[in-house]
Amino acid sequence: MACERLKWLLWLLALQAASSQYVGDKMNLKCDVIEAGTDCFKVSTGGRDYRGQVRVTDSGLDCQRWSAQQPHGHENTPQNYPDKALDSNFCRNPAPSGVDLYSRPWCYTTDPDKRWEFCPVSPCNDLLKQQGISASSRLESQLERQNATIQEQRRNLEAQWRNIRELLQGRDSGPVDLTIEECQLCTQGEWCDVSTAPPTCIPCSSCPSGYKSQAQCSGATDTVCVDIDECAANRMNNCEKDQTCVNVPGSFYCMGKFILCGPNQFYNRYTEQCQKCRRCMGDGSRTIVPCHLVSDTICSPPVPNLFSALYLSEVRNNSYTNLPGGDKLKLRPIRSSNDSYFSRDPSYQNIILEKAGFTLVDINYALKHTCANYMQLSVDWDGVPEAGTRLKQTVGRYYQSSTVSTAMAVTPGETLGVEIRSNNRECFPPGDRAPTQLKEVADVDRSGPLSILWLSHKTGAALLKAFMQQATYEGSWRVDFELQSISDPYMLQLKSSNFISFRREGNVRFSFHQSMYLQGLACSGPEGVVMVPKLLRRGGGTVKLLLHMNVGVNMQYMTLVTGAAVPVQAGDRLFMEIESARDCTMYFLGSDSGIGGLNVLWLPHQKSAVLMGELYNNGQLEGVAQRQVLRFTEKNNTDPAVLKLNKNGRVTFLKPGRVNVNYHQNIIHSCDYASITAYYQGLAIPDPVPFMQQVLGNTNAKAEGIYLSGSYDVEEGSQIYLQMTCKRGRINGVGEGHFSTLSVLWIMP
Repeated sequence: MACERLKWLLWLLALQAASSQYVGDKMNLKCDVIEAGTDCFKVSTGGRDYRGQVRVTDSGLDCQRWSAQQPHGHENTPQNYPDKALDSNFCRNPAPSGVDLYSRPWCYTTDPDKRWEFCPVSPCNDLLKQQGISASSRLESQLERQNATIQEQRRNLEAQWRNIRELLQGRDSGPVDLTIEECQLCTQGEWCDVSTAPPTCIPCSSCPSGYKSQAQCSGATDTVCVDIDECAANRMNNCEKDQTCVNVPGSFYCMGKFILCGPNQFYNRYTEQCQKCRRCMGDGSRTIVPCHLVSDTICSPPVPNLFSALYLSEVRNNSYTNLPGGDKLKLRPIRSSNDSYFSRDPSYQNIILEKAGFTLVDINYALKHTCANYMQLSVDWDGVPEAGTRLKQTVGRYYQSSTVSTAMAVTPGETLGVEIRSNNRECFPPGDRAPTQLKEVADVDRSGPLSILWLSHKTGAALLKAFMQQATYEGSWRVDFELQSISDPYMLQLKSSNFISFRREGNVRFSFHQSMYLQGLACSGPEGVVMVPKLLRRGGGTVKLLLHMNVGVNMQYMTLVTGAAVPVQAGDRLFMEIESARDCTMYFLGSDSGIGGLNVLWLPHQKSAVLMGELYNNGQLEGVAQRQVLRFTEKNNTDPAVLKLNKNGRVTFLKPGRVNVNYHQNIIHSCDYASITAYYQGLAIPDPVPFMQQVLGNTNAKAEGIYLSGSYDVEEGSQIYLQMTCKRGRINGVGEGHFSTLSVLWIMP
């Protein structure tokens, strides 16, 4: 009888809260579990010390295992809280003291539509136990407690919905004014999702191509997009006379023959086969457009966990005016994963970081010049050069390429810009009739873009920055560094001036750039100057990570640049070695102008993964290499559940996130230029999209290194791949083994 009364009360609550999805669809109350539960929790502690074995919620839903991240992602894992007894899927309260949201044991549910609920655990009462009250009386007491809880939840729900209705009626056009602390933290361009626990600030969505906005994003609701009916709008230019225009979500389809696929399938007009409809899963991703007869499901981006964000920009500026004094480049924004994290000034010369954290900054560029000494491109942080490279002077006929790659700890309001300059007062902009000039900068289809990958302190990352003092070396030697800054001296340390030591296992992304002046004919020999990053293992032995080569020019400047992602164990040490001909003298410059420095970013395995590979189809690339896909042999993969390297050279992402990609290659060619382009292809994007590229001019029968690095957003099931092309000429040879290496760092979104 008591169980029937409890079901009746919960049924009334479901009717009251159905529109908010607060109760959910599953109401299978397990009375036998409630009646059998004899353990209890202490009211004074909120159940934080409860260690019972109840594993269902008040409404009868099964609890999700604490170690699992599906269907709900969270940070309350046994690894993060080993003292909270987060075993199996038992009800617990891991919330720290002072957090009043969880007043008794609870758990995440296995229902994707219901994130968490309290559990049917009674408060402890020693007097009742001593008096031996019957099971029926205990159930009546529990029923009264649950009734009071239900009434309180209903009152809170009604108050929240009153505020939401006022917002939807336009009574408040400002930030969300709910009585929820988390919602008050939302900024312009965000809406508050009160269906999650705790409520989450989510960036407003933009309507994709083929859709129009029906309702703008407000304080409590996301943007509402509706499909544009292209057929009704008389947009049938691509359809033949014997074809029928069929409107599909986001586009239209010219249908000749009609193929009807089975349930939960759609007809893929590109492969001309039936394909299973996609499911929106992981990190709160939801269905924007359901699966259609001839189009797949379109999912929203995953709800940001505020671990990372991405900003892309490209250089579109050929009106250089002051090369000797330095000229700031205009940066046209391409995309931003979260507009509340990045902004720009009206001049398009500076990008403003709005959140504290860490950033990985990469820009690939190439140019032709005849200016004496060098051309330099620098990434400036708050107007001060942070990292830069110098391109050697050649006859000006061939592209010289380089990459600026660095990492920084940032605070809100700091700015980032890009500057180009020359050391020659007689160096002139393109088009000027002068013997010394910047002749050409590779356009956006050949090199670029600028990528900024922002990481929250919540990732647990640690950053070390070091630089070199001025020095002179000859032959092979190990690089000595001077510590510049370090965010966590416990996790990272600089040992003996040249070893970076790691206290815990994890994944490391490093970058090193150093400009130098060369003297000696041996500097331009076939051996070149080679950068060799290495790992000294704690248990003994040295691991060579990669080899990056650059052929120098006697009495000229050049820059060595390298970077990669690699897993490390506790006690491992990272160091850099440089190899050159015995008679090649190298003058290394100080870091006051940002032209020399090492950046080491450490990340825990829980928030990141690394894949490393080496090129294996080298022989197939020789000859006239027109759009040849690069294929790799896997050397390391820290998490196969996230990253997968396919035989066709494509890297598949099994979870959504953000990636930083690094690739080095040694090459000999006679092309006008050889280019390497990285492409991204998602499930909802049939045509590959280039997200970074780099070019290298004719190498004049010598081996030369090319390096590119950049970051991008990836969704579940998406892929990336690299492609090499030769423009008018032939590929004569491609580096083997460590000379052609790929590394992919995946980071939780």
